[in-house]
Amino acid sequence: MSKFGGGAICPRCSKTVYANESVNGPSGGSWHKACMTCKECNKRLDSMNLTEKDGEAYCKTCYGKLYGPKGYGYGGGAGTLSTDSTITSIPRSESGLQAASPSPRTSTTTPSAPEAEALKKFVGSDVCPNCSKQVYFAEQQLGPGGIKYHKSCFKCTDCGKRLDSTLSASKDNVLYCKACHGKKFGPKGYGFGGGSAFLTVD
Repeated sequence: MSKFGGGAICPRCSKTVYANESVNGPSGGSWHKACMTCKECNKRLDSMNLTEKDGEAYCKTCYGKLYGPKGYGYGGGAGTLSTDSTITSIPRSESGLQAASPSPRTSTTTPSAPEAEALKKFVGSDVCPNCSKQVYFAEQQLGPGGIKYHKSCFKCTDCGKRLDSTLSASKDNVLYCKACHGKKFGPKGYGFGGGSAFLTVD
C-alpha cells in the first residue's frame, strides 16, 4: 500500500495497482495483469506456469534454463549445456588408464549380478551391469529384479531395441525385448499349440 491509502505498487512497473487489475504475483505481492509476464521472454503468466526467483516472475522454461540443473541430460540436449565454468581433467596418459577400443556388445561381456554387486560394494553405489559404470539417480532405469541400469544401457542384447519396464524380459540377468526373448527361450515346435506332443521348451 502506498502511504496515502491507494492501491499497492506493482513491482514490475512501479505504478499503483487497483483492485480490478490486481493479480497475486511472486511472494504474494499485487501485480498488474499486464505486468505478469516472464522477465526473460515476456510470455504472459498465470498460476499454472508461474515460477519465481528473488521476487521476479519467470515462465517454467526460462526458469529452468537460468536456475535449473546444468549439464548433459538436462533441458533437452547439447543446445542447453552449461559453459559457465570450465572442467579440467587428467589426461589419460598421466592417469595410467589405457583407452579401450570399442567392442561390439555381446551377452558374454555383460557382468553377472554377483559381479555387479561386487562393483557396487567397491564403488559405494549402484553400478550398471551392462557398462560397469556408476548409475546416478537421474539416469537410472529399473530393470528386472530391481537392478538399476543407465537409460541408454537398458536395451535388448540381441536387437539393440530400447526397452522400458513393460517391454523387458531377462534370462540369467541378460536383457531381451519380449520378441527376442520369445524367439530364444519361448516354445518351439510345429504350430506352437497343435497339441502337447509337438510342443517343446528348452
